[in-house]
Amino acid sequence: MDRQPHPFSLFRSSQPLIPVTLFFILGIIAASYNRLTDKLSFAFLIVSLLFLTFGIIRKWRHSFALAYIAFFLIGVILSSQQVSPYFPQNHIKMLVEHYNNGKRDEHGIGIEGVLANAPERFSDKTRLYIDAKKIFINPPLIPPFLKGDTGGFIPATGKILITVGSPSVRVKYGDRLRFISKPHIPQNFGNPGEYDYAGNLARQDIYVIGYIENERWIAVIGGEEKHGLRTSIEEIRDKIRDFIDGSDAENPAIIKALILGEKGEISKAVREAFAGTGTAHILAISGLHIGIIAFFSYWIILHALKQSERLMLAFDIKKIASAGSIVPVLLYGAVAGFSVSTQRAVIMVMVFILSVIIDRKQNLYNTLAAAAFVILVISPLSVYDISFQLSFASVLAIIYLVPRFQGLWANEDKQANDIAKLLPPHPAWHPLKNYFLNPFAVSLAASIGTAPFTAYHFHRVSIIGIIANLIAVPLMGFIAVPLGLISVLVSFFNQSAANLILVIVDMVLKASIWIVNLFSNIPYSSVFTTTPTILEAVLFYILIVSVVEFKKIKILKYALPVVMLIIIGNYSFWYYHLNYSPNLKVTFISVGQGDSALIEFPYGKRMLIDGGGFYNADFDVGERIIAPFLWKNKIDRIDYIVLSHPQRDHMMGLKFIAERFRVKEFRWNGDVSANKDYEEFMKSIDKNNIKKFISDSDTPPLNINGAIVEFLSPPKESRLDTNNNSLVVKLKYKDVSFLFTGDIEDIGEAILLKAGDKIKSAVLKVPHHGSRTSSQMDFLKAANPEFAVISVGHSNPFGFPHPEILKRYEGLKIPVLRTDINGAITVETDGARLKASAYKN
Repeated sequence: MDRQPHPFSLFRSSQPLIPVTLFFILGIIAASYNRLTDKLSFAFLIVSLLFLTFGIIRKWRHSFALAYIAFFLIGVILSSQQVSPYFPQNHIKMLVEHYNNGKRDEHGIGIEGVLANAPERFSDKTRLYIDAKKIFINPPLIPPFLKGDTGGFIPATGKILITVGSPSVRVKYGDRLRFISKPHIPQNFGNPGEYDYAGNLARQDIYVIGYIENERWIAVIGGEEKHGLRTSIEEIRDKIRDFIDGSDAENPAIIKALILGEKGEISKAVREAFAGTGTAHILAISGLHIGIIAFFSYWIILHALKQSERLMLAFDIKKIASAGSIVPVLLYGAVAGFSVSTQRAVIMVMVFILSVIIDRKQNLYNTLAAAAFVILVISPLSVYDISFQLSFASVLAIIYLVPRFQGLWANEDKQANDIAKLLPPHPAWHPLKNYFLNPFAVSLAASIGTAPFTAYHFHRVSIIGIIANLIAVPLMGFIAVPLGLISVLVSFFNQSAANLILVIVDMVLKASIWIVNLFSNIPYSSVFTTTPTILEAVLFYILIVSVVEFKKIKILKYALPVVMLIIIGNYSFWYYHLNYSPNLKVTFISVGQGDSALIEFPYGKRMLIDGGGFYNADFDVGERIIAPFLWKNKIDRIDYIVLSHPQRDHMMGLKFIAERFRVKEFRWNGDVSANKDYEEFMKSIDKNNIKKFISDSDTPPLNINGAIVEFLSPPKESRLDTNNNSLVVKLKYKDVSFLFTGDIEDIGEAILLKAGDKIKSAVLKVPHHGSRTSSQMDFLKAANPEFAVISVGHSNPFGFPHPEILKRYEGLKIPVLRTDINGAITVETDGARLKASAYKN
């Protein structure tokens, strides 16, 4: 068994790339906060290099520290180019910004460009990554710097991501396309804990997105004159894709995910089952898949070389086999399309192969650092990508923990530990170690190493994942992937034989899916968790090291109890913060074109009024927006759910909350909506044993820890339309009150006026997203808020809030905050004073 360097020796001269990479990463992170400019960093870099040169000449003892500073500054400089990129005036981002600030064309604008990647297909849509070439805008909207004879179009540069509402768009890499769309700049919703959608696109150099209803709005006007390697690779990928789709396989989507790296067509049920068992990484091409191909290639080449005694005596056949595995790795990467994540995986495996060739395989920590350094030099902001974090965290944990786990059963060692001495010297012991215990150690180590990152990004930890991976990884990784690659290779020569092999692959996948579903149906196979803080993640890793090294390093004998005390203190802080605050807090969550507000009552009770929702059923607002916000704030329980009225933009996000947040009580206006979404939501309410109450203006007020909740509308037995029948909620805490108005319009507002002073509130949730049919003058004067909040989506198709309504609020000197501009808006009060804050702007 190879001896690994001790983790506390990583900064010694034998591991030079460890500190270099760490300081480089710190520089990248520092640049993200815009604390250092390029010019200032470059000046500091020149000074540090001069001092470093002088220090080396004079043989200063600590001159290495200057090298670390230099790499820190290099990280700042390289990442600053991506954090704050320069855009030429004809970049499509600049053109679209000018277009959107002008008088928008209701029919969109014409764009011409070249398809830069193969279409990314899903079950209900297709994504097209396009290099913009021309943009067609009406003369009044042409930017001043491009005035003059433009020939009917404006030359453009930059990438644009177009989503087409159809899964069968007949285009291919290199096609020159012309289409009509309404492009816009991608934006995040603006909530704490949200997924950085805009940042992820920016790391792919995409700053403009658009939508097209179907392929009829796209014209293929020719193909680019491309005959290079990339074109040849894409032609091969097209043939492989056609072969898989035309085969008799029942799981073509998963086969394409494993071979081509295209996982968009995998069904939501399958993705959920794999996510719930901690095996979702198998569906995406990663370091695991590339490593498996490298291992198989190495094993085959090595055994082939062993057939020649002359070669074994003349050469180091292990190095030859390692070098030979590079070609299959590159071929697999090419077949997989060399996506960003695939490129990283190939680089990582290639660096490890190189370490074997140059006799550095013992320095695994240094090799891992070298792989990270190479990847980050190429793409510095990769440090923020989930795949990068999970890959390196898992490999680091495997390098560190697996040898220590193996020490528990290494009974052949003369210095075997006490546990190992108790193990019986049975003939079946060695196979048990090789085929169960060692893989179990790898799975356990990877799960431990990635746990904080998994909890942070996915808010989910699989309890059964260690065992599920022991079965799914060998089946899908060591059998399905190699056989699938052999099948597509054979398909170029013999379709029948290739189909036969693919049938075997399909059988393996069916068995794998069945096993994964079996594990996912086990109660508590995975648990959702609140978002760990950086402190909690650091404490977790320190705790693991302290437990593992407890007997070897004296200082850890003191560190272990200290860490435990800090963990207990951290838990106590959050428990007190969530359950013993005397203040009332209301957060208007930014859910796009919809409503959702979280009320945190004094001393721990919580209510969610509405849950937002899109007309695209594939995007679950509850799972993707509201729940991450709650988890970020350490909230795992909602006591009350209130639905103002059963429309999608208020209701769709509540189903996930009802299923995952231990809700006790549900209140709504009793309106029965005859649609599938409403029925499914009500089934979730019943399934989770949530008490249901129909509420109206006759419902007695609720007293929740000193805060009074009244229902002012609708009237009992109301015959109003859906919007005007909204359940209107008045929240009062001591001298401060809030009014949540749902989507009431002029009729609903007129009814509310009969309540007199009851509608007077310090904070008003603007009715119906600022619609022209709401916010009547008499109503606003009666409510007389200190300020108002509009829950509205950015660039929504309804034009909300209406300019006339904004002028009305301005005329009454009522300040307005908007979720599309300000993101999540939080208002906290002690019952006497208000304190409002916005997540952005």
